[in-house]
Amino acid sequence: MAACPAIKYGWAHTKVLERAKFLALLNSKGNYNKEMVVTAEATPSPVEIPYPGCRDYIRETYARRSFPEEGIAGILASISEQTLKQYDCAYKAWWYFA
Repeated sequence: MAACPAIKYGWAHTKVLERAKFLALLNSKGNYNKEMVVTAEATPSPVEIPYPGCRDYIRETYARRSFPEEGIAGILASISEQTLKQYDCAYKAWWYFA
């Protein structure tokens, strides 16, 4: 459920709530049916969750989608180091933005 249609504030005022919901979803490994408790106190700032690096970011993303570890290893093996370096800049910027 998005916060903006429910309240009169704009995106700048709801970013904290959206971040909290995003982190709760990550903790539930993408399970939208799991009950999640979202509180301001339980919401770490992005700085408290360090960027894991491009390779681990991709690995975690596929793992949350229940890809087998062998498949993830194959996907990562098919991505060159130069491509990972190119992706890393964008992924890191997105990690700290979101």
